Amino acid sequence: MGKPFVGAIAGLFAQVLGRELASPTDNFFAVGGDSLAAVEVLEHVEELFGVALRIRDFQEAPTPERLALAILRERARLGAGDLADQIAGLTADDAARMLALLQAKR
Repeated sequence: MGKPFVGAIAGLFAQVLGRELASPTDNFFAVGGDSLAAVEVLEHVEELFGVALRIRDFQEAPTPERLALAILRERARLGAGDLADQIAGLTADDAARMLALLQAKR
């Protein structure tokens, strides 16, 4: 995928599902994930990114793009570093997609 943050999330999905995703907008549940596999993804998210998301959060953000945004929001809410620092490593494509998702939620 080549996009560091979203790509890392897609990699988690692929690891848990045992298959690669075609796109960062692939829905985890639509490509074969279930609630037990989602819990496994969330355990990895907590280990890697230091945030504990709920299964409901994952159900509302079931794509690599949307889950990446949920992780950033939770890290910002917890004060886990400056949000600008957190997004500094994002590619322009990742940042544009996340901005579009935020705007769509208004």
